Amino acid sequence: MKIFETQTEIEAFWNEVEVLASVSHPNIIELYGASKSKLPYYMIMELANQGSLYNVLHKMRNEVDYDEEHVFTWCNQISLAMTYLHDMKPKPIIHRDLKSSNVLLKDQVVKLCDFGTACDNHTLMTNAKGTVAWMAPEVISTTSYNEKCDVYSFGVMIWELVMRKIPFEKYNQYQIMRKVTENQRPTLPETIPSSIRLLITQCWSQDPAERPGFKQVSTLLGLIKPHLKPLVHAPPSPPRFPDTPSSSTPSPVSGPTNYTVNNGSIRPLEPLPHVAESCALFTEHSQLYEDLSALLSHLDRKRGTMRSLEEQYKELTKQEKICEQSKEEKQIKLQMLRSENDGLNNDIHAALDQF
Repeated sequence: MKIFETQTEIEAFWNEVEVLASVSHPNIIELYGASKSKLPYYMIMELANQGSLYNVLHKMRNEVDYDEEHVFTWCNQISLAMTYLHDMKPKPIIHRDLKSSNVLLKDQVVKLCDFGTACDNHTLMTNAKGTVAWMAPEVISTTSYNEKCDVYSFGVMIWELVMRKIPFEKYNQYQIMRKVTENQRPTLPETIPSSIRLLITQCWSQDPAERPGFKQVSTLLGLIKPHLKPLVHAPPSPPRFPDTPSSSTPSPVSGPTNYTVNNGSIRPLEPLPHVAESCALFTEHSQLYEDLSALLSHLDRKRGTMRSLEEQYKELTKQEKICEQSKEEKQIKLQMLRSENDGLNNDIHAALDQF
């Protein structure tokens, strides 16, 4: 249950209720009901019994471990939820605050939450909506941005999952904002497989037009993931989260098979295990990945160009119709002037004859 009391919280409440009431996806938190009869307002939502992904990554380091299988499953489920939001008709929904603390886990399945800053793609934008460490540069510095700002945040989240570190942890928010707008990003070690590094760098590109859409992200994840499966060597063991109630409602989407818990101690995760093997494995596939990614980006740009040309054609057709109407009006006026002139000439000839 979420409770809202201040004016800012109440504005976020109305926005979140409106968004959650309009969506239905297995990787988006479900809204059961909301009370707005008197303060404090509150919402009742689906229970995510394993807490936030942020807590799993950073506050439960000595209790919960994970591997590449979990990283790709979580990333894919987030991507599916974001694809759903960005494809909504008639207006795509932009989350604007995509980060690990707004990704919950229910029975090891991702549940996207906190839509207080979400908006549709036709809303008058405001800058600095979201949390700066995950915030796209155009959101920090301008009011002109689109759904690609969520792709940037997703790129930072992939880095966070791979490194198990908080992005820009040593800097305050003003330093982070300056770094991001100056095209500085968290460090990507060379030990991270080239395909993963390429996906991250494309997602957090300074130019929104160079970032892939979430449909492309899902395609690229599908290309990468099969090659990591042989690297998950440990046999499955039952998932264990300390002091978390179990959920009575099974999720319709399957998640990672297990969390590896080693009695309070974890194996090194910075970077992920087996990355050297991953790097060697991906070498032969990197060119295909890059070619496909470039092709998908090129296709997106071509679609944008086609839309622009269609708009220009419509405008030219409109102008042509206006010109045709104007030409017809001029011809009618010319005929009228000629008729008046002929009548005037007849009057003059008649007057001269009388004279």
